[in-house]
Amino acid sequence: NNNLSVTIMEAHKVTADNSYTVSSLTIKPTGQLTINSEKTLTVLGDLTIESSATGTGTLVDNGTLTVSGTSSVQQYLASQRNWYMSSPVAAAARPNSTDYTNVESYNETTNAWVETSGALEVGRGYVVYPATTGEKTITFTGTLNTGNKTIGLTRTAANTTYQGFNLVGNPYPSFLDAAQLVSVNSANIDQTVWYRTANWSTDKYVYEFQTYN
Repeated sequence: NNNLSVTIMEAHKVTADNSYTVSSLTIKPTGQLTINSEKTLTVLGDLTIESSATGTGTLVDNGTLTVSGTSSVQQYLASQRNWYMSSPVAAAARPNSTDYTNVESYNETTNAWVETSGALEVGRGYVVYPATTGEKTITFTGTLNTGNKTIGLTRTAANTTYQGFNLVGNPYPSFLDAAQLVSVNSANIDQTVWYRTANWSTDKYVYEFQTYN
């Protein structure tokens, strides 16, 4: 039904196992839509993926998605602290400067964090610093990233402190399977994924890891 406006509600997982055309599409926080391989989903109007304190909506595009209107993906930030961020759309603009004092990426060759003023690079990880306290929501607008994405990594011999450290971000409006990511790139990266988590008993952030065989 071309006149049907579709909303994927919170915690609902929906699979498009046929080809469909809808007037608009909204994916609520923690909602998930998967487009199966060789299937098409045509959105005549706008596509919105929402984010809140409960989580973020997910779109897994294994088929073909076409959006005639505006595609918007939200990223909710809970409070004033530095956050990691990556763009799920192509050529995303820097977040609103009135809400954020700095948006920085890491330059491995110079061992320095560099302020970003232009469009965010697909696949690059960024650190964003809110300007004020309170909840914030970043909205990315543009063409959703799909398919294989490539980002150049460096390992500079002169950088003895953080040699080979590259901050890479998830370029998709969906989760990544870390085990699969490591498996298909096993010749180039270690079989270990490190992540930062909070230890509230010590009021510190610590690094933990998961090893994939």
